[in-house]
Amino acid sequence: MEDVLKVIGEGKLNIKPDTCLISLRISNTLANYSDTLAKSQAETSEVKDILEGLGLDRDKLKTRSFNVKAEYESYRDKDNNYRNKFIGYRYDIDLIFKFPIDNELLGKILYNLGKGGIDAKISLSFIAKDEAFYKDECIRLAIKNAKNRAKLIAREMEITLGKPLAINYSDKELISDIEYRSYDMLNTRCLLSDSSAPSVDIEPMDIEVSSSIELSYRLL
Repeated sequence: MEDVLKVIGEGKLNIKPDTCLISLRISNTLANYSDTLAKSQAETSEVKDILEGLGLDRDKLKTRSFNVKAEYESYRDKDNNYRNKFIGYRYDIDLIFKFPIDNELLGKILYNLGKGGIDAKISLSFIAKDEAFYKDECIRLAIKNAKNRAKLIAREMEITLGKPLAINYSDKELISDIEYRSYDMLNTRCLLSDSSAPSVDIEPMDIEVSSSIELSYRLL
């Protein structure tokens, strides 16, 4: 069996976010199925109208998920047994909208969503637009780190390295690291009492991105 040296290299970056991602969850329950569908579409259109009124592209509002299900509530009958009573159809829509970070624009969007009367929960996430570039840069850093470590070990141990026999690579998904670094959920109802668009002063945290690579070298 030939002698092998295994080294692990790491690449890490701290990235300043450049894009704001607004997530909205709109939910409602209506007695009739067709009315439920119509209401869900009407509220989605209303959000698009609000964005368009601010000079934004309504078509950039995207639906992440849409669900309709029957809703029941439990009660006790005259014999004190639990029963389920149908109360209607509930829909849940998850919408997302991305735009370059701009606190003034963010304040206007939040205010107008509240003023529009849409009962939605809102969360804010901050992401890096050029995901592929940063992931590739992390890989380059990890490879450089692994090679430098191998050379250091070889020099100090007075051994000679051959060509790499195997390469194992792993990274953290950039979007996962970012997307769930969200600010607390807001409800648009809390914005209704504001007489003017709120002043928003948010400085997002840097995004930490990392990759690792294992190189196996043949020893000569």
